[in-house]
Amino acid sequence: MKLKDMITALRERGREEEAILYGTIIPAQLYLRQRIGEKRVLNMELDDIEVLMRLPEKPLKYDSWNKFYWGDAAFQ
Repeated sequence: MKLKDMITALRERGREEEAILYGTIIPAQLYLRQRIGEKRVLNMELDDIEVLMRLPEKPLKYDSWNKFYWGDAAFQ
């Protein structure tokens, strides 16, 4: 089950406060810990979210790692 499906199910059952908490806290924590965007988190399976929440925080020095260019910067 995806996170957005769980939030929708909570809203259908009238548990609006829990739906708001899950819809804001989990994406915010995963962004701060792993730098994963909100849309991606909402489309993730709950099992995948659980695994990511257990991982240690991603260090800030790797924040732009996927944009790193092996050019002059590698030798400075």
